[in-house]
Amino acid sequence: MAKPFARVDVSESLFMIATLPVPKVKNQETGEVATDRATGAAMYIVNLLETSGGQAQVLKITVAEPGLPEGLAPGMTVRPVKLIASPWANVFGDQVNSGLSYRAEGLELVK
Repeated sequence: MAKPFARVDVSESLFMIATLPVPKVKNQETGEVATDRATGAAMYIVNLLETSGGQAQVLKITVAEPGLPEGLAPGMTVRPVKLIASPWANVFGDQVNSGLSYRAEGLELVK
């Protein structure tokens, strides 16, 4: 069953690189890196600081390696391309944790 997702409107937001991309680990025991199901490209996690309407938050976004421009550095302004949000939930006993996961096709440098 496919996850429900929603396209995120980024037109009114400013995004800055908070941390450099790191490989998304699929298996903690083996260190296996997650790959895109469609292309087989390695997946990376990058933290972006989003500011909008006088508020700020850090978004942890998954991006396939080909979508990451060269030379990224903390503080650089970027725009996520085709950013989507997917809800998730985990149940541990009587505790429920939930949130949103974010994925983008790529990041564009903003000049």
